[in-house]
Amino acid sequence: MTRFIFIILSLVFMFSVILISCGGGEEGGYDPNYKPAGGETSTLGGNRGASTGNAFFDPTKKKEPSVDGTLASKLAAKCEFDSGNSKISCEAHRTSMKSDLQWSEDHTNSESDQGIFEFDITNPAKSEIVVKLEECINTTCNQIETSVDVSAVVP
Repeated sequence: MTRFIFIILSLVFMFSVILISCGGGEEGGYDPNYKPAGGETSTLGGNRGASTGNAFFDPTKKKEPSVDGTLASKLAAKCEFDSGNSKISCEAHRTSMKSDLQWSEDHTNSESDQGIFEFDITNPAKSEIVVKLEECINTTCNQIETSVDVSAVVP
């Protein structure tokens, strides 16, 4: 019988400890009217950020060409002819920023290994100049060609 009373008292004691530790009292209880500080409700998605984006991701901002070229999913060369200065400027659209570039053209036989390729046009004999861009990643190389119309300065 003493054993039975001891077991009952032990169970009552453990139940009381569990009830008290689980917050059965008034303090620290659930408040259905609770609002976070600042008067705003919390959102799961976080802050929305700037509405127009930033300099890197805002399509309305015009970016200056990088000396390394730009990153693209397919190798390309964007070339423009400045007839006022008789100059062709090309920007590499490369597939890896760790690739090696090699530019060449068939007017003055200029070459470059930079992301930007510029050269002057003097007395062109033909109305188009072919610009070649080769991109190598380790031992794998790809080459493209683009033609630039210079007929505005052909005599």
